[in-house]
Amino acid sequence: MYFFYDGTYVGFLTTVYEIYHHGTSHLEGILVEGGEVPLFGAQSIVITRLPDAEKVAAAFEKKCGKEAMRWRYRAVLSNEEGKETLS
Repeated sequence: MYFFYDGTYVGFLTTVYEIYHHGTSHLEGILVEGGEVPLFGAQSIVITRLPDAEKVAAAFEKKCGKEAMRWRYRAVLSNEEGKETLS
């Protein structure tokens, strides 16, 4: 399944929340709305929700620390292609 989000950091975190609750075994990609649309595969448009994003942010910070949160924030806001799935 391809998940489309609005390109914001909060939208990205909401997308992570959605993927976690749908199961990551079906994840084919995370894409910004308005970009290229894949021909094959199910698609889901994620509506940005601050409460869900806050849950993901809190869990990520608890497990990885504040410095990792800063790096993830910078990565999501970068222009790097495929930034959503880079480690």
